[in-house]
Amino acid sequence: MEHLFPNLTTGLAYLHDFEDGDIRVALTLQPTQNLDKNYNNMLTDRHYALNIKAYEDSFSWSLSGGYFRELDHSHAWYAGAGIQKETNDWTLQTELFSKSQTYGKDIPYDGYMQATWHMLEHHDIVLRAERYKDQDLQVKENIFLSGYTYRPRPWIAIKGEYIYHTVLSKSRSAISFSLLF
Repeated sequence: MEHLFPNLTTGLAYLHDFEDGDIRVALTLQPTQNLDKNYNNMLTDRHYALNIKAYEDSFSWSLSGGYFRELDHSHAWYAGAGIQKETNDWTLQTELFSKSQTYGKDIPYDGYMQATWHMLEHHDIVLRAERYKDQDLQVKENIFLSGYTYRPRPWIAIKGEYIYHTVLSKSRSAISFSLLF
């Protein structure tokens, strides 16, 4: 979904939890250009977004929407929804987004469904299917991912995955190490 909205935003973020943390609202405001062009998937000079997420036991849902303007002055509106169900053994997630943008860069839909099996403590198997239509690239793409994650500590992840694209020649295997701080 990296081609739908900016992954990184330079600006202000406001988070507010309602009703004992059952509902969270996140507001993002970026009225200026990105500070660093190297780490952004889209170079923007404006980005405003709103996300509402509700939690109930092992189930959550979210609604998101936003507006951004790129440096070439094209602008876009996007909206999406997602749900997640989590148990001790499984996590199921799905999201669906749409983007309307000037200059024919519309993405009428981009959605995925992902299942994560918590096979053993610290060991997960991930299966994911994604489908999107990109009018700028004139492609309807299906992406399938299978992967394994080992987390010796909650902030450390060692991953191996295979990503298969049915149309674009972007299929690949990857091994990664992540350290959150």
